[in-house]
Order: sequence, then structure tokens, then C-alpha cells
Amino acid sequence: MEELLADLEEWTSEEPQYTSVQQSPSYLSVASAEELSHAVFTDTYRNKKCIKLCGLINKWEACSRWQHPFTTLAADIANEAEPFMVLQANDNLHFFKHELCTVSEDRNHAVALSKVADFAEELPEHNVRYYLRLPLVPQLKQHISLPGFIEMLTGVREQDCSATASKLFKSSCCTVWISPPGCITPLHYDFCHGFLAQVTGKKLVTLFPPSDFMFLYPADASQTKNKTSSRVDIQKWLSGDAMQRKQFPKVEEATCYQTTLCPGEVLYIPPYYWHSVETLEPSVSVLLPTDPTADDPVSTSSL
Repeated sequence: MEELLADLEEWTSEEPQYTSVQQSPSYLSVASAEELSHAVFTDTYRNKKCIKLCGLINKWEACSRWQHPFTTLAADIANEAEPFMVLQANDNLHFFKHELCTVSEDRNHAVALSKVADFAEELPEHNVRYYLRLPLVPQLKQHISLPGFIEMLTGVREQDCSATASKLFKSSCCTVWISPPGCITPLHYDFCHGFLAQVTGKKLVTLFPPSDFMFLYPADASQTKNKTSSRVDIQKWLSGDAMQRKQFPKVEEATCYQTTLCPGEVLYIPPYYWHSVETLEPSVSVLLPTDPTADDPVSTSSL
């Protein structure tokens, strides 16, 4: 156990060697702010636009505690019975449910973390990428704070927001994601409001509004179980891949946004907003989804 933890700590201190395959020649930047009031979030961003929040989680204990995440995080969950979900991509690059990767469980958390830590792209014996997912179990949840999210979403500042938090952020849906450089979640959309909180490392996020639905070649539901995904390899398309550009020319008409998500930052992604996420550095992220309400509109673009 001690040897595994030592290896993990050594890995997090190394400079990342991965270079993004995506270098978009033309994109718009995602708006950013420190924090948002309930009124501004509701009127300007909820269901409408992405926004990067730079001051919402910078006081999370997790952001300092997990600076060397694979030692402290491993210690935090040493006695946790919940297994890691271990994803391995069929092409060693694209991670998405169903056809694109195989999924297994590992209750030995230190061993699972070592699979991520051992990644080294330049070494054939260590160049297999694994993506780990763990529910936001109490041992990890104690190191994050949600009052700022609650106030932004509801307009109410609560001393004890645990009851409201449980209603807005279902524990079964909130997850911790751990990945080495080069992991890509392909272009897709979700039905929920998503808050992607970056604890350590960096991720590059590419986004398109729901109005671009028909420019992004939605997957044929009769040919894939990933019904909310795109047929476009957006990383290749944006980097100028001739075959992708010939096969999917309408992407040129779409409005592309990109942002690099750094430690201590949160990205709000509205429902139906297309997005692809690429890990640039050894990374720990917390995904906090919340369901739409009865008052939220349904995107007609995807119908």
C-alpha cells in the first residue's frame, strides 16, 4: 500500500507530457466571472449560456487537500466499500458509455489509482489510459462545499444547506472523475444542468449551443446506444482532418466555444448544450448535475 501511494505521489509531481490533439483555429471564448447572483444566473445563463465561475470553489478544502490527489484521495477512501468504476477506451482515447469503452469495477482503490498513475504515453508498457469514476461518497463530500451553488440556484443563503443540497444534487448522480492526459469524452449533450468543478489538473472543453443541433450530425439512434452523441470526431475536425471535414462539412456553420478549465474553476453547461472534454493534465474533477425543473424549457432543436 505504501509503495503504491509513493508511486502515485511521484506521478502527480511530474510535468505532464501530453500535447492536445486539438488546436482549434477559430472559436469563441466562454464568458467567465468570479461568482453570480441568483438573479444574474437565472436571467442570463440558466438554460441559455455556458459560464465559467472562477471563485465558486476556490475555498473548497479539496482544492488544497488534493493537490497531490492520489495520495490524499487514496487515504480519504481507504475504508470505502464503494468500488471505482474503471473505464478503458477501445481506442485508448475516447471514453463514453456503451460501444466506446469497457467498464469494470475495482474495490482496491489504491490499485485502481495506480492504473491511472502508471500512464506514460511514450512507454508502450504504460500507455494504456484508464478513466476512474467514484460516487461523491461522504469521505470525499466532506471536503467540498455547496452553499455558493445553492444560493446561485435558489437565491437563498442557508447556514445548513444539506437538505436543499440533497434535493438539488442527488448523491447517486454526483461523481468524482480521475483521468490521465489524453482522455477524451466525445461530443454529446445531456438533459440536466451540469456543473463541472475542476479540482486538480486542466481540461479543455469544446462546446456548441443547442441551436447548432443539425450542424453537428447527431448519432443515428438505430445504429448506436449513445443517442445523445455526435458522429463528428470534433478534435480531428477542428485540427483540420481532411476526412472529417469532407464527411461533416456543416460543422463549419456551427458556433464553437472553447475554454481551458483550471484548478478551482467551475463550468456551467446548460441542458442540451453540446460538449466534448479533453484531459490536458493529470486531473480530478467533480461533476455536480441537477435536474431541470418544471419551469425549464425543453430544447426543440433536439426533438
